[in-house]
Amino acid sequence: KVIAHGDTRRQASERLRSALSDSVIEGIKTNIPFLLAALEYPDFCQGQVHTQLAQNIVTQAAPDRKRPLAA
Repeated sequence: KVIAHGDTRRQASERLRSALSDSVIEGIKTNIPFLLAALEYPDFCQGQVHTQLAQNIVTQAAPDRKRPLAA
């Protein structure tokens, strides 16, 4: 579990992105690629979270990715 705090949503997101990008986890698959994609997704960045958000992130990010977003 990774939690990031900041004075603004943007600052917290940047800190979380940095922590996730620096994470090295071996031996198991993680959802870090999905979380990084979520941090770049406009709706998430603007705080517009909804029930289709995860599917939208996967759909938008999938064409550019060589590896799956989640295990």
